[in-house]
Amino acid sequence: MHINEQRPMTLKQTLNRYFSSVYVWSGKIEAIEQLSDIGMQQIENEVTAVAGKHILAEELLKLVSNGRLKKQEVCVQIACEGACIRTDGSKPLVIPVKIKNEGKGVLKSQQPYPVHLSYHIRKDDGEMVVFDGMRSVLNTSIQPGMCTQELLEVSVQELSDGEYWIEPDLVQEGWMWFREVCEISAKIRLIRDGL
Repeated sequence: MHINEQRPMTLKQTLNRYFSSVYVWSGKIEAIEQLSDIGMQQIENEVTAVAGKHILAEELLKLVSNGRLKKQEVCVQIACEGACIRTDGSKPLVIPVKIKNEGKGVLKSQQPYPVHLSYHIRKDDGEMVVFDGMRSVLNTSIQPGMCTQELLEVSVQELSDGEYWIEPDLVQEGWMWFREVCEISAKIRLIRDGL
């Protein structure tokens, strides 16, 4: 049971009594008009509110949404500690990777174009067996020049026994894979067998 549970409109009315700038939204925010018109929003379970004295909608939109990155400004380095992983394929792998953002844009897992950590898997001969790997949400916004460690989840249940290469990658959903626009050399040897 929730005490004083609010609907977006009533929450906005309450906050307007105390603050000059009030923005309340639910779901994805892709345009400034959605911040000012609750009727344009898709109402979901989660409601977010930001209130203060002087908050510009344009600045708030930059903080809470994620536009398409400029391909020419994308540059990342991905590094993995382990050179080889052996598994029977019974459960997904969790691999720590370091990501350094050497580009100009902020990497974050926010809508409408979230950046996720993912991977490709190839056979020894270079044949691609998994192009579109599982997605792992970034735990933090990675600012330009920042280096952070993230956890890459890799599903190997569908692979047959053999030797493979896991190629960690970042993807901006609906827009691009980072390996398409910058050189990422990180890869991990995977040996899958029945043990």
